[in-house]
Amino acid sequence: GSGLGLPTTEGLVDTGRLAWVLSAREQPLEATARAFADAFAPPERFRANCALCIMLQRPDTLPPDQRLAAFFLLASDTNPIRVNPFAVVLLDLMYSLGCSNGEKHFLLHLLTSSAPNPAAQVARRSPNELLAGLATQ
Repeated sequence: GSGLGLPTTEGLVDTGRLAWVLSAREQPLEATARAFADAFAPPERFRANCALCIMLQRPDTLPPDQRLAAFFLLASDTNPIRVNPFAVVLLDLMYSLGCSNGEKHFLLHLLTSSAPNPAAQVARRSPNELLAGLATQ
């Protein structure tokens, strides 16, 4: 564990597999979601999402493109967002000091869009494309 008393991903899932899924920064997010589903069978997927939550709570654990991919994976886990078990974590992250303005804008879209499935609206874009667009916000 860390000296801060934060939970760790140790023993939760294969973090190497999780890092591999998140590393496809040029791939559309929908491809990342497919890779995530292929890498983690349904019984293991909840633990993998919990590991993402833990990793996101430490802003220096993931680079910006991987943070956006992780936000997307968590937001697209269950639709509508109001019944998503990870929505409260995303909301908490949106208000945290470690979240950039671009990330906050992305999370705001995922959490509050009136679209039936806000994650689907960004699924065809890659994390790098999203980062470039968020930089101009």
